[in-house]
Amino acid sequence: YVSIISSKEENNLSHYAKIVDEVRTVGVELPIVAVGEFSIENIEAVMNTGVNGIALSESITNAENPTEYTKSILSKLYN
Repeated sequence: YVSIISSKEENNLSHYAKIVDEVRTVGVELPIVAVGEFSIENIEAVMNTGVNGIALSESITNAENPTEYTKSILSKLYN
């Protein structure tokens, strides 16, 4: 897989979409995972950039109830 890791300055959706486009243009078909400061509120927007996955470990770890938060994430992704 290919990870896209961004600094706070780069952590915007156009940055992810541009990288996904560049990677696909050169023929790389590996899954692309976005790594940044994401939360359940922006999952859909991040996934719409063309990435195949999103790293949410920090938001899960910092959640008041990590188990319920994770269930909410999975529901948002797969429903």
